[in-house]
Amino acid sequence: MPTDIYPAARTAEKKPPLAGYFRSASRDCGLLSSFGLRWNKEVQPLLDCEGRLSPRGAKRLLCRMNERESVFELNLGKLPADDQRQLRGRYALWKNFLNSAIADNAPIYTIV
Repeated sequence: MPTDIYPAARTAEKKPPLAGYFRSASRDCGLLSSFGLRWNKEVQPLLDCEGRLSPRGAKRLLCRMNERESVFELNLGKLPADDQRQLRGRYALWKNFLNSAIADNAPIYTIV
């Protein structure tokens, strides 16, 4: 099941933004699963009734991922070097995305 994530302000335009758009297919090499996390267990409970992740929820998710960086590194060690680089890059982008939403006090809209 793909997950689309982008700033809530862009949803009125019915298209994803040019920057800050993430699509994560549910497969074993996904970013969340690299931390031993699951969308439906860690993220979904943080969403409001409209499917938005509040800045507070983004902060909680970011903290949870930070707490599990040792799991992330262990899981990366099992992958080829190219996959490791790709996932580290995705994690850096994801952290920047979450931190921007937190700093801007902007919710993040998700489509599952």
